[in-house]
Amino acid sequence: MTNNQTQTDSAELKDVTDIIKEIYRQAESLGDLLQSSGEYHQYCLARERLRQHGDYYNALVELRRNEIQLHFADLLGEDIAEDAQEFNHTYSVFCSDPIVSEFLYAEGRFSHLLIEIQNVLLKKMDLDEILLNANNNNILVN
Repeated sequence: MTNNQTQTDSAELKDVTDIIKEIYRQAESLGDLLQSSGEYHQYCLARERLRQHGDYYNALVELRRNEIQLHFADLLGEDIAEDAQEFNHTYSVFCSDPIVSEFLYAEGRFSHLLIEIQNVLLKKMDLDEILLNANNNNILVN
């Protein structure tokens, strides 16, 4: 390898490193903007209110854990009809509480914002078509 080739490779590596650093700086800026959004603010308030009712918070964590277990059991081909029906009933009753429903609503709005940002990035990188087609085939969920 020639000295000129080494210098060129080093300069290209520095350029790549600088680009990656800038990407992280921009991501930090985006994080700051998200933290100033109304969606994030409402999510934080609702999350804190839910946490103040520790039993609700713990129940939600447990319900989500159960939901994931049901999903995996379904993927493994297990019959989950009875368990799913029981889960749906419990979840419906639980979500009827105003504190829980406020949190889920705020969480949904903030999640939607994050998904929209992800979609903008995917489209910009020309990855949206492949992923959207996969999503239509139930490979990706958003």
